[in-house]
Amino acid sequence: MDLVQEIHDYETRREIERALINVVRLVQRAQDRQFREAVRELGSWTPECVNEKVFNLQNPYYSQGDERAPFFSETYLYSLLGKEDARTLLALMRPVFRAAGWPSL
Repeated sequence: MDLVQEIHDYETRREIERALINVVRLVQRAQDRQFREAVRELGSWTPECVNEKVFNLQNPYYSQGDERAPFFSETYLYSLLGKEDARTLLALMRPVFRAAGWPSL
């Protein structure tokens, strides 16, 4: 193979590499966007099929109307799980929400 052909092959490979890198970046941005959107939806989701059996009405953290709060909120989870379990769940989920750009839990 002569030098001109080697240079051409090298430049072609470089162009292909750049194109592939751009495709990977586009896919990553799309996945990041989908992840952020999914976490935002999860963070604002409120179960619709809540009834008295779900909430312990004797729970000291329960107040009427808590069932209308977003699921991943202190209001909802304290009423549903109690303070300690709710705080644990929120602490476990906080990094996920932060990674998605959610301001806070």
